[in-house]
Amino acid sequence: MHCGVVRQAVKILNISRDCLRTGDKDNLTFWFLYNSEFIKPGQKFLLREGRTKILGLILSVSTDKLEINNN
Repeated sequence: MHCGVVRQAVKILNISRDCLRTGDKDNLTFWFLYNSEFIKPGQKFLLREGRTKILGLILSVSTDKLEINNN
């Protein structure tokens, strides 16, 4: 995940569809794997793995993993 100066691996916890194609939109929830990071709603981010890339916008931030898993 790339967001400003943040470069860290994340785990996607929730995504509503199994397959997204070019131009598709969806909400997803992810969790930083190693360290907490300072990010704010409204920041742009990039997720990438190999040739797959996801561009997005941070809509909300939570520090409670239990709250994230229940949504």
